[in-house]
This record gives sequence, structure tokens and C-alpha cells, in this order.
Amino acid sequence: MNKTDAYFMKKALKLASRGTNLVSPNPRVGCIIARDGKIAGSGYHRICGGSHAEAEALQKAGSRARSGTVYVTLEPCSRHGRTPPCAPLLKKAGVKRVVIGAFDPTLKKSGVAYLKDNGIEVKTGVLRRESEELIENFTCFHRKKRPFVTLKCAMSLDGKIATVTGNSRWISSPPVRKWAMKMRGNSDAVLIGATTAVSDNPLLSYRLKEPPAKHPLRVIIDGRLSMSDNLKVVSEGSLIFTASGSPPAKKKKFEKKGAEIKELSVENGYIKAKEILKELYRRRITSVLIEGGGETVWHFIKAGIVDKIIFIYGSVIIGGRDAPSACAGEGFKTLEKAVRLKNMETFWLGKNFIVTGRLR
Repeated sequence: MNKTDAYFMKKALKLASRGTNLVSPNPRVGCIIARDGKIAGSGYHRICGGSHAEAEALQKAGSRARSGTVYVTLEPCSRHGRTPPCAPLLKKAGVKRVVIGAFDPTLKKSGVAYLKDNGIEVKTGVLRRESEELIENFTCFHRKKRPFVTLKCAMSLDGKIATVTGNSRWISSPPVRKWAMKMRGNSDAVLIGATTAVSDNPLLSYRLKEPPAKHPLRVIIDGRLSMSDNLKVVSEGSLIFTASGSPPAKKKKFEKKGAEIKELSVENGYIKAKEILKELYRRRITSVLIEGGGETVWHFIKAGIVDKIIFIYGSVIIGGRDAPSACAGEGFKTLEKAVRLKNMETFWLGKNFIVTGRLR
């Protein structure tokens, strides 16, 4: 790989990562325009309906874009949407070369083909894996017709998410909590079960000034509407999934607080995880961050619809046979059926050890 191409594409990826859930349902994209080995312009997609990364970079570069090289993390579009297509803008600016990280899985008219047909040199697949991971929510939403599901869980070294009395604050350190809050800012929805809602009484909002992001949709699974309507999450901006035929009087109490109730069918005592994702897809939710307890975690893992896991380990051992675990349920009967991970990565943040991976 050309070292110069990799260098500038890394810059474009870093720019793209500044994007938050404000761009949804669009993908996060970054763009660098280089000329004579220097950056002439840069940009990233900031908000849905706003300028695309290429357009922002071209505006900053001005006449310096002519005969320059464009580094963009995602294939430039060639069709009209909310904003003008970017490929014709690159042609008009007179750029000489375009280096692309990932292909756009939704394009019916190839942006690459348009550029080549107009005499622009194109190189694809530079830092492809990193570029594809940046848009995995977008890709999953369009290819699998469901949101991308990330499971995040903080636990002790022995896999406990709380003590036997329910105390869990704090297993994770302040730097990790800030990092986890940024994850909310990159998610369209955050999901928990009724047990977590009752034991932790979380707000599930986004509470950082930077980077700017919107509050995710707060999703709670409560098959029997057993929660109190006085919980913080029972308010405007929350969606509660419950079983069909739930008590009308209880539903009215929740709705009076501003929460939306959605009834779904039940199978073996559980609301189907796939039905939950189908409803969220209908609402154009491209990504879901699961912060629920062990039963919720198991429910989605068993259904085979968790895409990414993030396990945060604290430097503590809790113990207790009845203390809640990160993944509960009945469990897999044999190791052959157990979930296996790929592309695993590990790192330290603050006093916590973090493991990430994709499910096979």
C-alpha cells in the first residue's frame, strides 16, 4: 500500500469518526483533499441533510482542489438525494485522483464508474477494513434490513455485573464511562430490560457537550409492564415493548408520562428479539446499543442478532452464586453451540481492561 495514501486516508478516517448519530440514517464519512503533499481541504459529514464530507472539503480547498488528490472513506455518490451528488462536484473541481476506502452498498449508479468515465484516476480499498467498520451500522441496515446491534457490558473479573444486593456503581472507571457515553452518541437507540430499569433507574440519555449528538431512542423491554411509571426512563423519548394484551390501565399510566407502548407477540415467555429489531428498522433506527442485564443479553445472543460485543472488565472480583452475570438465560448446552468471536481486540482505558469482537 502506498504510504502517502494510507497516511491521508487515516486522516480522513479520523475526521469521519467525529460524526455522531446526528448523521443517521446516513453513514459517517470523512474527506481530505491533498495537493503537493499538503492538506488543501478537509471535511466530514456532520448532520443528516447537511453538506457531505466531499462538499465541505471542496469548499475549504477552493481552487487548490484542482489537480489534487481526494481521500474519502466512502465511495462518492452520483445520485441526487437531500443534497447534490458528490462525484460530479469532484469532476467540476478538476481533481486529478480519488482514493476510496469503502464501496457504498446502496448505490445503484456507481460513483467509481462515474469518476473513471470522466477521466479521473481512482484507487479503491485503501484501509478498507477500517472504512467498512466505520459504516457498519449503515451497511447492516441496508443489507440485513435491521439495525446493527452492539452489546456493551461492564463486569468484574469473574463476570458479575453487580453484587448480590444489586450494587454496581462503579465497576467502570470515569474515563470508560465517558467513552461509553460517546457510544450512546453514536447510537440511534439504547436498549435495556425491565430488571435493569428497576435496579439502576437509569436515564439513558446522552450527557456530553462534545461531540454534539442527539439523545438515542430509549428502548425498554417489559413483557408484563411490571415497571413503575415513576422511573426516569418512563418519559418522552422512550419506547416500551410489552406483550400483547397488557393491562390497558397500566398502559395509560405510561403513556401519560410520554412513553410509547408497543405490543408484540410472545414466544416461550419472551418477546422475540427479531420482532423488536423489525419494529426498530421500520422506524429507521440503524444502530442499537444494548446496555441491559444478563437476561436481555442472553435473549439477543440466543437469537443470533448481536453483531459486536464490548466487554469492560473492572479490577475487582465480586463473587456470589446469586450475583447477576453478564450473560444469563439457560445458556448453551455444549461448547460446539456456544457463540464464537472474531476480529477480537483488547486495550486498557483508565483502570479497565476492554475486549471487543464481532460475532461469527
